[in-house]
Amino acid sequence: AHMLLGRLLQNEGRLAEAEQQFRAAVASDPDSGRAYVALANVLHANNRHEEAAHLNRRALELDPSLAGKVDNSPVAAPYLEDLAQ
Repeated sequence: AHMLLGRLLQNEGRLAEAEQQFRAAVASDPDSGRAYVALANVLHANNRHEEAAHLNRRALELDPSLAGKVDNSPVAAPYLEDLAQ
């Protein structure tokens, strides 16, 4: 339920509320890589790239098949690269 509501809020541009829902999704299912990616995407949209990169890294640890869902934009990529080193 948190993921769906988070996506609806994100689509409406209500990013702070979407973040709350995605954080709740992570808390209720800490093994869900998709929840981490969703939260990271909202954080990237709010220019919180370093925090988002950590969440994306965790998502990939949980589910490597999510690699195509992780934000690898020119803005986000350096943060992921820093974590890889």
